[in-house]
Amino acid sequence: MGLVLMWVTGCVDEIHDGSYVITSKKDLKEIFEQSDKSYSITGNLIIQDSGLTDLKGLGKLTRLGGSLHIKDNAGLTSLAGLEQLRLIEGFLHIEGNGRLADLSGLSGLEGVHGFIRIERNESLASLAGLGNLSRLQGSLHLERNGRLAKLVGLGPVRHIEGDLRLERNDSLVDLGGLGQVQSLEGDLHIERNDALVNLSGLEQLRRIEKNVFLVRNGALANLRGLDSLRAVEGSVHIERNEILADLAGLGQLETIEGRLVLSGNAHLTQVDALQGLKRISGGLYVGGEVGGNIALAQVRGLSRLELVGGSLIIVGNPVLDSASVQMLQEKWVDGGLGEQVNIK
Repeated sequence: MGLVLMWVTGCVDEIHDGSYVITSKKDLKEIFEQSDKSYSITGNLIIQDSGLTDLKGLGKLTRLGGSLHIKDNAGLTSLAGLEQLRLIEGFLHIEGNGRLADLSGLSGLEGVHGFIRIERNESLASLAGLGNLSRLQGSLHLERNGRLAKLVGLGPVRHIEGDLRLERNDSLVDLGGLGQVQSLEGDLHIERNDALVNLSGLEQLRRIEKNVFLVRNGALANLRGLDSLRAVEGSVHIERNEILADLAGLGQLETIEGRLVLSGNAHLTQVDALQGLKRISGGLYVGGEVGGNIALAQVRGLSRLELVGGSLIIVGNPVLDSASVQMLQEKWVDGGLGEQVNIK
């Protein structure tokens, strides 16, 4: 670690060379509070098990060349002190801060070049503080934030260059706050969010370049919010969503380049919302190892498929109408477009 000076538009700016670990107020004071000038850090900044209630000793920090880790600070209630931070060239990781209610201390943050991972912050109720972010250059991962009901506070992000992963956020009811997102380069992974009733907030999302996983969301009744989605370059897995009755919200979906997997959705009765689907390149799996869809009565919503590939596996759907199954079988076998058929 070292300290050098840099001239920026006529002013002297300090650069702290290397990475720093803050585990106490004493560390904060000795390393940073002596400076009377703004400064940047070339490496990582780790604030862990510190006993701090806020970060006011970092009030002149403007830039991080590495990543920011704020982890397991039991008394931390505020990120106040980071308002001058404009850029994180690595990733942002905020985990296990049980009393942290919002991220408002990051209100000056304009860019994060890596992923953003926010997890196990039991009191976090808002993403307020991330409002100046207009682009995510990595993934956004929100997990086990028990009070987070909406994603309001996130900036007008139009493009996410990595994954969007939302997992085990028990109070999350919708995805409000993501309303400007139009494209996603990674996966859309939404799993075990027990209060999530629909996907409202993703209405502008048109294209997903990898996979979709909608898994074990116990209150998810439909897929409203994905109404503009037209193409998925990977596979779509809709599995074990206990009360999902239909796929309303997927009416504009035209192509799936991987598989379509519908398994273990106990209340799914029909797939009429998929009438616009023209191509499934990787196969169709209805039921199977994960479990059948015990209420699924018909699959006539897939009648307009023009191109299908891979396997047709329909197993463990006890009330499925034989006529609609026959229609699918003809597309795979008689049309010579598929590879394997397994219907039980």
